[in-house]
Amino acid sequence: MDTGSAEFVAAAPEDRGQGIAAALISHIMEDMPYQSDVLEAADADETAVRLYRRLGFAEFMRTK
Repeated sequence: MDTGSAEFVAAAPEDRGQGIAAALISHIMEDMPYQSDVLEAADADETAVRLYRRLGFAEFMRTK
């Protein structure tokens, strides 16, 4: 398998904004032997979309 996929990554509301989700995603990407990674976010979750962009991900599809 060449592509890793993460569907749900979250931090508790009181812990958001501290870099926990970014650290978790970075750890997953560094320690897994995949050639590419795919993340999925709810369309309304702009906070997650901004985080993924900061981590180098690019949006390739939106669905309803």
